[in-house]
Amino acid sequence: MFNIACPCGKTIPVRAGQAGGTVPCGCGQTVPIPTLGELRRSAADAGGITTPSPTQHDWRAWWRGVWLLVAGCACQLVAVLLPGVIAPTTGVVMAAAIVDPETETAR
Repeated sequence: MFNIACPCGKTIPVRAGQAGGTVPCGCGQTVPIPTLGELRRSAADAGGITTPSPTQHDWRAWWRGVWLLVAGCACQLVAVLLPGVIAPTTGVVMAAAIVDPETETAR
């Protein structure tokens, strides 16, 4: 909010969205509202800077997102690796045998 002065001496509060327009005063006069840049300059000169304070970052929500990402990656890894451990993927069982080269029979 910014404050502008009416020629009658009253102070009129205005929002940034009203910049460049006009506002009626209680005395009946229509007061022009300066542009947003002029409003900010006059507020800074008066010591009443109206810029909002920086927003605090919600670290809990950030960490919650990180843990959700880690859990999702872990689930994906288990889903990829576990089927090969539980059941063979090819279905072909290979047996190892020692073959005697002279007789070509398995021992």
